[in-house]
Amino acid sequence: MEMQLLNEEDKKVNLLAERITEYFICNGITTEEMREENIYGLEVLMGKIVNYTTLIVLSFWKHNTIPMICFMIVFFSLRGRTGGFHASTRINCYFGTIIMFFLITEIFVPLIKLSLISLIATLIFSDNIIFLLAPVNHPNLSLSNEEIKDCKNVSRWLAILFTSIAIVLYEIGIIPECISYMVIGIGADAGLLIVAKIKKQEGTE
Repeated sequence: MEMQLLNEEDKKVNLLAERITEYFICNGITTEEMREENIYGLEVLMGKIVNYTTLIVLSFWKHNTIPMICFMIVFFSLRGRTGGFHASTRINCYFGTIIMFFLITEIFVPLIKLSLISLIATLIFSDNIIFLLAPVNHPNLSLSNEEIKDCKNVSRWLAILFTSIAIVLYEIGIIPECISYMVIGIGADAGLLIVAKIKKQEGTE
């Protein structure tokens, strides 16, 4: 795992994860050998809980909770297999999540809703990016060749599945708002793959 200097927020999260892991070890829930893996997993889990909760709260405020949940299902399902750009600190990740929310709701969704052509173009471009670039093997992950192969296959199937669902929903005219958010979910994942490649945020096996 790549070692990085922790800021104050990261230190607090790390300390909490260490205490929880220590409790698990003392109570036989996990083992000493799994200490580092558990600490890292808990840090990731806590970050996800904070980010997910923030998106849901913001969506309540903007009255688009159901469409935002559709976006989250698509985006986070893909991102878990494709990887992509990661912020250097948790606080940057958190503010990045908030910025992403407003970009989606105020810019990208209104653009994608302009015409069928823009929706199809986004799907074609995003799917091709996922097929070509995914997964990005972030240094903190250090995926093996076998894991890279599995992530590549799953991410491709997920891209096909979500694209097919979006097209079917569009054809039968059901929940058009959710379709736009689903398509943007695929597009956002593809965009972070491109940024990760540009930033050379990729490790080795």
